[in-house]
Amino acid sequence: MFLEYIGWSDVSDPDYDWRGWSRKEHSVCYQYTLSGQGVLENKHGTHVLRPGQGFLVEFPGSDRYYFDSAAASHWEFIWIQLSGGAAHRFWGQLQQHCGPVVHVPEQHNSITILKNLYRDVALHHERNKYICSLRIYEWIMSMLEWGDTQKSASAEVEGKLEKVKDYIFKSYHEDITLEKLAKIAGLAPSYFCTLFHEMEGITPFDFVLHRRMEEAVRLLRHTDLPIQDISDRTGYSSSNYFTKVFRKHMGCTPTAFRSQRSDYAQTDIIYN
Repeated sequence: MFLEYIGWSDVSDPDYDWRGWSRKEHSVCYQYTLSGQGVLENKHGTHVLRPGQGFLVEFPGSDRYYFDSAAASHWEFIWIQLSGGAAHRFWGQLQQHCGPVVHVPEQHNSITILKNLYRDVALHHERNKYICSLRIYEWIMSMLEWGDTQKSASAEVEGKLEKVKDYIFKSYHEDITLEKLAKIAGLAPSYFCTLFHEMEGITPFDFVLHRRMEEAVRLLRHTDLPIQDISDRTGYSSSNYFTKVFRKHMGCTPTAFRSQRSDYAQTDIIYN
């Protein structure tokens, strides 16, 4: 495993744009945001890279990372590029443990090691390949340790969110508040809301709404209950408000939907 480059940059040029498929070298790169923000595009989607977020890429590859001058004034980052078979093997382990984009606090040991390595190489002109390799292995081990810690924490979070989703599934007809859901998860309301959105892709209230609409559709298709009763059973005390919400998300009123129910064969719904 060889250290090819290590750098500390602060870019504001909109032409800063690296495309993995145009890179000729066979190497791996880790880039960690210190301030400002950048953008990474990979097979998983588009990721805004804010302070504390780093990414792992291989060259050549399908990843693109760039500075978006319309979204930020600058992008400050520290980066390291390695080559050799061992580097690629370790990169596979790092991506398995941490994912292509990983959030690491700047105070974490892995970032301290990276900064110290940069200072030793760039400022103190360290050229001893054995010392550099030792620091690189130390950095990789610290990153792997962080990845293991995050996987354990992620499993714990998933368990908490499953409790919340189970409650929503069973109690959708009740008066559900953010505070109640956060209490079930054992988290602060604002943090719970952010975490739920990150893990599920929708807000807690959108999740509640989806469950309520799913049940409303079932009742409209398979029962002759009055609209007011269906409204009550799905958590809406006002049938007028229920009708408004239903029409917004299903494209028609509950009454119109019921009149067409013979045209529907499924009980699952998809709505925007």
